[in-house]
Amino acid sequence: MIQFKIVSLSIPELSITSPNRPLHLELAVQLMAHAATSGQPDLVRVISHFSGSVAAAVVTESDRDGNTALMLAAMSGNADTLKAIIDHCSENGVPVSSILNHANSAGETALMLAIAHGKSADCVRVLLANRAHPNTTV
Repeated sequence: MIQFKIVSLSIPELSITSPNRPLHLELAVQLMAHAATSGQPDLVRVISHFSGSVAAAVVTESDRDGNTALMLAAMSGNADTLKAIIDHCSENGVPVSSILNHANSAGETALMLAIAHGKSADCVRVLLANRAHPNTTV
C-alpha cells in the first residue's frame, strides 16, 4: 500500500493551468506536475489509477512554456519520477515516444532539458533507455 501525505500544495506556482479544463482534470494535471517537480514517484503511481482521458491528459498536457510533466521531472533531476511517468504512459496506452520527443515552446525535449539542467545523469540514462531521440531537431 502506498501512503503519502500532502501537507501543502501551492497550485498557483505550477503553471499548468487551463480555464477550459474540467476541475477534476485540472487537479489531476496539477498533481502530476507537483509529483514531477518534487520527485514523488509514488504520487505518479497513485495518479496512474485515474481512468480514461484523465490518465492520458496528466502526461500530455503542458504548461504555458510547453513543458510536460516528463520535462518538469527531467529538469528537476528526478530519475525515479521519470521512470514512473514513462510507466504511467505504458499502462494507460499513451505512446511513450509522443512524450519523450515532444518539444516545448523553446524547441527543447525532455532529454535536452535533462542535459541542460545537469542535475542527474540517471535522468539522461532513463530517457535514452526509453528511446528518446538524441538527434531530435525542432
